[in-house]
Amino acid sequence: IYYDTAELGNVNLTGARIVKTNATADTLMNTTNTQIILPVINAMLGYKGFTGNFTGFSRFFITDNTFQLSTPINVAGKTAYNGNIRVDNNPFIDKIYISYNIANSTSADILLFDITGRLVFKSRELLSNTNSRFTIDLSQLALSPGNYVLQIITPNDVVRQKMVKE
Repeated sequence: IYYDTAELGNVNLTGARIVKTNATADTLMNTTNTQIILPVINAMLGYKGFTGNFTGFSRFFITDNTFQLSTPINVAGKTAYNGNIRVDNNPFIDKIYISYNIANSTSADILLFDITGRLVFKSRELLSNTNSRFTIDLSQLALSPGNYVLQIITPNDVVRQKMVKE
């Protein structure tokens, strides 16, 4: 995986990891279909290359060593995911709008990671069964334009969404 110097900016790559997943969607990534390894980082003129040993074709991205995978929930031998949460605006500027549909009120941990997987934002939201939308206001963070990963964790859902900040 290669990123040019502008994409990485001043990101500290000390804890960088490569994530390889066979999951067809970010929301389906878990410990059974995804690997996280420590890469070899090669600095070249104008870019950095991240390499690791994998077999087979998959999706890959860079994160840091705080990136966590969910353990799938087994229901009658099948992995079950509840896709009741979705991002309404991607790319985003300073706010991310999230819609949801839940039967019972619950709390959600909201995590936003930069391209290396460094946690740049964390909050907890109360999701009410009488509402269906909330906003994540990132205007005070002065985030650089680029790629991010949004993770929303509830007792019934783990949503991971690649995000682009304009």
